[in-house]
Amino acid sequence: MGFDSGTELLIVLQQPIFALTLHLVASRPLGLRRRKHTLRNPCYVHLAGCPRRGGITKPKDMGPFIGEYPTFQQKGIGKLLIPFPRLHRNSPLTTITRPLFTLCKGLGTAMLAAAFTISFAHAQDVYPNKPIRIIVPYAAGGGVDIVTRLVGQKMGDLLKQVVIVDNRPGAGTNIGMGAAAKADPDGYTLLTASNTLASNGALYKNMSFDPEKDLVPVGSIGYAPLVVVVPQASSFKTLRDLVAYGKANPGKLTYGSAGNGSSGHLASELLQAESGIDALHVPYKGGAPAINDLLGDRISFMSINPLEVISHIQAGKLRPLAVMDAQPTQLLPSVPTVNSLGLPGSSATVWWGLVAPKGMPQDIVGKLNGALRQALADPAVVKRMSEMGATVTPGSAADFGAFVRKETAKWTKVIKAANIQPD
Repeated sequence: MGFDSGTELLIVLQQPIFALTLHLVASRPLGLRRRKHTLRNPCYVHLAGCPRRGGITKPKDMGPFIGEYPTFQQKGIGKLLIPFPRLHRNSPLTTITRPLFTLCKGLGTAMLAAAFTISFAHAQDVYPNKPIRIIVPYAAGGGVDIVTRLVGQKMGDLLKQVVIVDNRPGAGTNIGMGAAAKADPDGYTLLTASNTLASNGALYKNMSFDPEKDLVPVGSIGYAPLVVVVPQASSFKTLRDLVAYGKANPGKLTYGSAGNGSSGHLASELLQAESGIDALHVPYKGGAPAINDLLGDRISFMSINPLEVISHIQAGKLRPLAVMDAQPTQLLPSVPTVNSLGLPGSSATVWWGLVAPKGMPQDIVGKLNGALRQALADPAVVKRMSEMGATVTPGSAADFGAFVRKETAKWTKVIKAANIQPD
C-alpha cells in the first residue's frame, strides 16, 4: 500500500485572513532500497500560512473529501475541509511506509484539533455572539425602562444581536447596580445608570460595591431637566414669588418627593441652598402619591421630571414655575429657566447612560459606544426622546465618565450639607 502521485493530506481552515495547510506529498509510489533502508523519494511535511484568495481550490489529485462542516460557514467563519489521500494496493507496503503513514495520520489529527481550536477561538472573539442584557434598576414602565428599551432595540439592530432588558428594582437602585457590578466583564451585561450612580455612594454607607470603582462608563444616552411646579390654586405665579415667600416665612413652605435621596429631593435641596429659602421636605413612597397631594394643594411645590406631570400641566391643574436647566425644555418651551431667573446654580436634571462591570476590554467598550452613538443619531430615537422632554447626548465613554464624576461631586456636597439619609 502506498500514496498516489501528487496526493496531499490537506486541512484547511478558511479564515478571513489566512488558511492553514498541511501537505503530505509523494511524487511517486514509495519505494525502498532494502539494503540501505533509505527512501528513494522521501515524503515531507510542510506547514504553510497563506493568504485567502477567494476560497479553496481543490489541489490536483488530492482525493475525495471525507468531511465538510457547514456549521462554521453558518457562523461566518468558513468551512473546514478534510481531504484524505487515496491509497492504492499496487505499491509494496514496507516497514518504512507503515510508520510514515501513521506519522502522517497523527499529524493530520493534530492539525484537525488545532483547526477546531482556532475556529472556536475565532468564534469566541466575534463580539457579540450571544444576547446582551441591560439591567434597569427600576420597575418596568418607568422613564428609565422606556429609554432603555428604545435605545436598546436600536443597538441590537446595529449589533445584529438580541438585547434583553432585565428589570431589577429595589433598595434605591442598589440591587440592580450591584448585580451589574458583580457580573462578568465580558460585554454581555450592561446597566442603564441614572442619577443614583452619582448620589448613592454618599447616601448609603454599607454598599456591597463601589459605584465609582466597580462600574465603568460606556456612553451617555441623554437627559431631561426637572421643573418646579405648584398647584393651580397656589398664589405663586413665578419662581420669584415662591422664593420671596420662602425667605420671609422660613419653614412654612413644604415640598414633596418620591423619597429621601430621590432626584426630586436632591433638586429641591439644591434650590433651597441656592435661593436661601427654608422649606420642609415631605417624602413619599413613590412619585404618584406625592403628585396627588400636590394636586390637592396639601404641599407647596415639587421639583420633578416634567414627563410625570405634563398631562396635569396641560389640563391646567398644575403650574410650572421654572425649568431647572440653562436651556428650555421642548415640552414647556415658554417656561423660564433657572438661569434666566438668576439661579444658575440650581440646575438639576435626570440623566441616563450605559455602564459596565469593571474590567471590560476596551475594544468591546468602543464597539458598544459606537453602537450607542449610532442609535442616538437615528431620527426616530431623537424624535421619541424629544417627545419625552429629553435631549440625546451622544459622546465618548471618557466624556460620560467625566460627567458622572462631576455629578458625583455636586450631589455629594448637597447630601452632606443637608444631612440627607436614605429611607
